[in-house]
Amino acid sequence: MSEEQGLTRDQGVREQPQEQPQAVGQITETVDDFLRNFLLRLGLVRTLDHFQREWYQIDRGFVPDVLTQRFLIQSELEQVRVEAELLRRRVLGLSRTLVVLERERDFYSDGSSQVEDQKRALQDDLARLSEHRGRLDSTLTTLTRGHETALRTRTLTQIQSRTQAEIQEEDVRESSQRETRRRQTTDQSQSVRSSVRTGRAERNKTKLQQNQSCTKEDTCETGPAHFTLTCPIRAHHQPISNIEVHPIRRLLATSSDDRSWRLWALPTEPEPVAALLLSGEGHSDWLTSCSFSPDGDKLATTSGDSTVGVWDLGRGLCLLSLRGHLSATWGCSFSRSGRSLASASSDRTVRLWDAETGRSLAVLRRHGNVVSSVRFLPSCDHLLLSSSRDRTLLLWDERVGTCAAAITGHAHPVEHCTADTPGRVAASCDAGGDVKLWDMRSLRSALFSAPTSPSGANQVSLCPAGTGSEEVAVAGGDGLVRLLRPSSGHVAEVGGHQGPVCSVRFDHQGEALLSAGADGLVQVWRRSQ
Repeated sequence: MSEEQGLTRDQGVREQPQEQPQAVGQITETVDDFLRNFLLRLGLVRTLDHFQREWYQIDRGFVPDVLTQRFLIQSELEQVRVEAELLRRRVLGLSRTLVVLERERDFYSDGSSQVEDQKRALQDDLARLSEHRGRLDSTLTTLTRGHETALRTRTLTQIQSRTQAEIQEEDVRESSQRETRRRQTTDQSQSVRSSVRTGRAERNKTKLQQNQSCTKEDTCETGPAHFTLTCPIRAHHQPISNIEVHPIRRLLATSSDDRSWRLWALPTEPEPVAALLLSGEGHSDWLTSCSFSPDGDKLATTSGDSTVGVWDLGRGLCLLSLRGHLSATWGCSFSRSGRSLASASSDRTVRLWDAETGRSLAVLRRHGNVVSSVRFLPSCDHLLLSSSRDRTLLLWDERVGTCAAAITGHAHPVEHCTADTPGRVAASCDAGGDVKLWDMRSLRSALFSAPTSPSGANQVSLCPAGTGSEEVAVAGGDGLVRLLRPSSGHVAEVGGHQGPVCSVRFDHQGEALLSAGADGLVQVWRRSQ
C-alpha cells in the first residue's frame, strides 16, 4: 500500500507541470506590478524571470480597466436614461392625445345618439303629418265636390229663373221707371225752387231768429242730402260682388259672380249713359272684389278659386296670378306707393305680395275666422286694416308683419271695413246691420254706432274728405242703401235694387253715389241741389 501511494505521489508531482495554464480573465493593469514587487521582496529572482518571460509571451490583448468599464457603463446608462426620458415624454403626450380622442369620441357618440333621436322624432312627425294630410285631402275633395255642385245648382237656378222674356220685360219696366223718375225729379226740382224762394222770404223776415245758438242752426241741416236715381247700368247678368271707383278718372270697375270684371265710363250730365270700355276673364270661379292701384294702371281681383289676379288696364292682360291662399279670397288693397298688395281669405290669413314680381312678402295670422276685407290706410304706406267674421278688426304693421292693435265692439261677424283719406276715421259694418266709426288715433271705443238694416250690412263707404259732407253710405241686405250723418244720427234710405245691395261707393267729389246688387245692376244716384 505504501509503495502504491508513493508511486501515486510521484506521478502527481510529475503530472503537475504538464497542466495547461488557465486563461487569465479580466485582470487589471496593476496585477503584474503587484506580483513583481511580491517576488522581489521574497528574493525569488528566478521565479520572477520565469514570470516575466511567460507574462510577455501571453497573447492576452487589451485588458480593460475597472474604471474604464465604469465610465463606459455610466455613459451607456446616461444614454439609456435620456432615451427613457424621451420615451416617457412621448408616452405622456400620447396619453394626453388618447384622453382628448376619448372625450371627442364620447362627445360625438352623444351627438350621434341625439341626432338619431331627433331623426326618429321627425320621422314620426312626418308620418303623422302624412296621415293628417291624407285625411285633409279626402275632406277637401268632398268639400270641393259639394261646392261645385252647389255652384252649378245655383247657376242653373238663376238661369232658369231669368228667361229672356223676363229680362226684356225688366228692361221695359226699367225704362218706364226711369222716365217716371225723371218726371218726378223735374217736379221735385220745381217744388224745391218754390220752397227755396218761400224760405228766403221767411228768412228775410226772421233775421233775428237766425242769430241764435249754433245748435239750432245745425239741427236745421241734420239730415243727409237727398239723392236721385239718374242712370241704372246693366253691368252683369249675375250678382255683382263689388264696385270700385278709379282713383283719378271717372271710371268704374265691377266684379261679378259670372267670373268676369268690367271697366265702365261713368255717365255725364248731357248723356246719362255708361259705356263699357274693357272686360276681363281668367278666374275659374266667381269674383269677390276688385281694387285699383294708386296710379290707376292696374286692377287687382279676388276670387273663389283662392287666387289673386293683377291686370294691366292699358293692355287688358293678366300680369300676375298670385297663389298661396288655401281658400277663397274675399278682398284686396294696394298700398299707397303701389309696391305692395294685401289680400284677405277664408283661410283666416292676410297675405302681403310684391305687386311687381308677385313674390309673397308675409303671411299675417291672428284672426280666428274668415277674413272678410282688408284695406291699406290711405295716409300711411305700412299700416293696413282687416275685418273678420270673428267680430274683430285688426290693425297691422306691414314693416314687421305683426298686429299693432285689435278693435272689438261688434256683436256680429264684421263684413267690411274702410278708412277715410286722411286715415283718421275708419268705418265697419257687420252681419247684424250695425255700422260703427272708429278713431284711428285712440282705437278705444266707437265714435259712432247705429243699426241700419235688419237683414245685415254688406259694405260701408265714407264720403270723400274735403267735400264738406260727413255722410256714410251702407249697402243693406234688404235691397236699400242707407245714408247716415253721424253728427245727428239721421238715416235716409234710397231704393232701386231687386235683391240685396252688395256694394256702395261715393265718387271723387261726393256728388254721386253708386250702388251694385245681386240683380246685376249698378245704380247711379245724383245729389239733389
